[in-house]
Amino acid sequence: MRRALFGACISILIVAGCGTSAATSNAVSQGTPAAVATPAAVATPAASDQAAGPSVAAQQSTSQTGAAVDPCKLIIQAEAAAALGESVDPGKQAAAGASSCLWSGNDPSKPISTDGVDVSVVTVSTFDKSHKAGSGITVTPVPGLGDEAYFVDLGIGYVNLHVRKGSTAFTVTVMISHASTDTLEAADKSLAQLIVGRI
Repeated sequence: MRRALFGACISILIVAGCGTSAATSNAVSQGTPAAVATPAAVATPAASDQAAGPSVAAQQSTSQTGAAVDPCKLIIQAEAAAALGESVDPGKQAAAGASSCLWSGNDPSKPISTDGVDVSVVTVSTFDKSHKAGSGITVTPVPGLGDEAYFVDLGIGYVNLHVRKGSTAFTVTVMISHASTDTLEAADKSLAQLIVGRI
């Protein structure tokens, strides 16, 4: 129940943050792979490394035709839990090769919860389209993070952080019920900084 609710909320966030980018929305809600450019090595942990952090094994892809980076390998379960402030289920893609990974909060005191962490790998084209402000949407540049980054505040208690480093782009969304914008931005940024150091 928690994962289904959280997945549905993430789909809404991506659609709102990316405007006309239907491809990104489908990637989250249906698990459609997104082609991603990664000129640098991407840290990818083995299952046994979940407590220690990503390994140095590299994944390579091209901007249009290469294999997509596994978003579940960009952070580990403990890091997602630290950002969320509660324990989380292991990261899970909607389908093999999907461009989004969800870590759902599993606090037993919240039997019905949308708290969780989403990391999505997106194309640079999607990144470029996503930072246009609209009705009720505030876009704020984030200096010093990757080559380009910005928060997209949907004005409904959800904040997405979009980051580009070279030809690799991704989004981080930490969802915490009733949290302030400052809290959400700090949580998003803490994970994005880890990811930038690994790609």
